[in-house]
Amino acid sequence: MATPNVDKMSLKDLLELEAKVQKAINAARDRERSEVKQALAQLAEKRGFSVNELFGGRGRGKSSAAKFVNPDNKSETWTGRGRKPNWLVAKLAKGSKITDFAIQSGRLCHPARRRKMTAVAHCAKAQWVFGLAKPKLRKAIPAFSRNALRR
Repeated sequence: MATPNVDKMSLKDLLELEAKVQKAINAARDRERSEVKQALAQLAEKRGFSVNELFGGRGRGKSSAAKFVNPDNKSETWTGRGRKPNWLVAKLAKGSKITDFAIQSGRLCHPARRRKMTAVAHCAKAQWVFGLAKPKLRKAIPAFSRNALRR
């Protein structure tokens, strides 16, 4: 292969040569990549596997359940992540509270906190937190204080 004398080439010729070299480099990379992919596929098939089984695809992120719904159009929901949707911004601007659009999931407390409490204590705390009822004095005093009072 003849080596061009770049010292005597004009700027235009050098730029054309640079473009040709860049195209050749990209083509060689693509060719090399496809050869490696074919070799891996053949090796995996020879051993009884598929490439997807060995390397898998790109996994999707964890999706979260909807926490808010538009009462006018039930198909419009929001998970509580990212920007607030336009329908929610408009309703909040009119004076609605965000809790008006919350989807009732049946849980009144955080699940981690719920596991630490008995069902009766959870109901009493939830009623007190949401202002549905006042808790009895005994449940309002922490356990270590109740034991101190008994002595």
